Amino acid sequence: TPAGVTQTWKQHLARADSLFTANSTDSALAEAGVALREAEKNLGTDNLALVAILERIGKYQERSGKLAEAEAALNRALAISERELGVDHLEVASVLQGMAEVYLLQERYIEAESYFNRGLEIRERNLPPKHPNLAKSHYGLANLYFHTGDFRKAANYGQQALEIWQLAADSSIVRAYTLLGSISGNMGLFDEAEFNYGKAAEISQDLYGPNHPMTANALTGLANLYLSQGKLADAENLYQQILEVFKKSYGPDHTLVASIMINLGLVYQGKGMYSQSEQYYSQALAIMEKKRGRSHIGFARALEKMASSYVDQGRYAEADSLLRQSLAIQERALGSENPFLTNTLDYLADVRLKKGEPEKAAEFVLRAMDIKQFVHSPDDFDKAVRLVKFGEIRASQGLFQEAESSYTRALDLLESVGDNDHPQIAGCLELLSKCYRQNNQAAKCLESGRRAISIRQKNLFDFVEVVPEKDALIYSQHLRNSINNYISCNIDFGLEQGGTRKEVSDLLLSTKGQVSDAIFERKKHLKRFLQTAESLRLAKYEVSQLYVAGPSE
Repeated sequence: TPAGVTQTWKQHLARADSLFTANSTDSALAEAGVALREAEKNLGTDNLALVAILERIGKYQERSGKLAEAEAALNRALAISERELGVDHLEVASVLQGMAEVYLLQERYIEAESYFNRGLEIRERNLPPKHPNLAKSHYGLANLYFHTGDFRKAANYGQQALEIWQLAADSSIVRAYTLLGSISGNMGLFDEAEFNYGKAAEISQDLYGPNHPMTANALTGLANLYLSQGKLADAENLYQQILEVFKKSYGPDHTLVASIMINLGLVYQGKGMYSQSEQYYSQALAIMEKKRGRSHIGFARALEKMASSYVDQGRYAEADSLLRQSLAIQERALGSENPFLTNTLDYLADVRLKKGEPEKAAEFVLRAMDIKQFVHSPDDFDKAVRLVKFGEIRASQGLFQEAESSYTRALDLLESVGDNDHPQIAGCLELLSKCYRQNNQAAKCLESGRRAISIRQKNLFDFVEVVPEKDALIYSQHLRNSINNYISCNIDFGLEQGGTRKEVSDLLLSTKGQVSDAIFERKKHLKRFLQTAESLRLAKYEVSQLYVAGPSE
């Protein structure tokens, strides 16, 4: 090949890399396209030199959210590299890594796992044990297992990546700490999560300075943690700081700016400041429309955030309209059977139920259950959650036999997952108990109610001291509701005997003790935990007596 010709496509590729580094992804794609056409014209369509160009195009398309195009480019790169270099070459491992990352973004978890593992096996055979490229494979698997909810595996691979990058003094340790922060947060290890996010921000600041986008990106994890914990003021301060850095670094209409605006919208929504929250959502939507178009998945996701604000305000018709727009965008972009659609379908079912349209809600739930799940583990849990939702819809219509059948199927699936003390099981038992009340099955009603209370008590005892305050109060609220349901069963079936009265009284007293130790002492003031409705006369006296002496009782 003439040297001048080779240099031409290389120059275009170098310019593409520079544009991509400067976050001009569309321009980088155009330049890489020129490089590809030059190389094909002068070197042929199957030349090994095309692999590097196709890998770049795949990466740029991935950044742009054009996942099908990224997959096509990387598939072609894989075919050329395997044919020219053999299936055990390190370049093949690099392409496999890129393919796996695209599959991960598409939630095609089984394929992503296969490609990550193939790449790791090639690297383990060809590289020293602590080579930095091994950490890339470990990080990819950690990210995969994080998304599939297998947090222990995710933490294991993430720690391996961190250790290798630390030995190499590689700046990628920022990514490792950030991912480990996300994993710890999802495991309820909030102190550990804050430490990991803090380390990511600290190292990034040392490497790049306080106003660099890499530092702002590291701080985003910490801000997200604060948001999940309900620390809205702390989250708001960090998001505002990050927003300013992103605006200065990338310009005011970059998609990263839009993502932080969405998070600020969530903060103000959490504060009940809906006008401010909708302003941020509107700005984010405008940016996404300008940069990605109204047919992009990112635009659809932003629509759903605006819809959530409308739902909180009871503006269900407006929320429904936005969610249907989001669903239509996703169907055009991904197809009607993609698992991405299920969350939107679930949300539409909730909104339609709130609008008083149970049959339409049921249709959305059933469609979500029918969509094939490209997940790493069996989808029994998700199916069970939707069966519970379907049962609630039928119960709202007074169809208690159908509701009971749906709840029973859900309970069987939840128990098959293996955790018999999961809060979802307690919720399902409570709903079953209510169905048994309506169907006049006293023994089953009380048995389900007692078991639900037992699970709620264990959840409260196990988690209340480690989860954020807002979640601790949710656990206590769930237990209170479970007790109220049990009391109502006793009243409805005329079981106001002394033994039952004592059982309920002891139950309330023991429950209050748990909450006192875990919440009241932590917050230094009494929060009324057990409040029963006026109609629950049986428990009224016992509850009032419990609060005579206050939390130190």
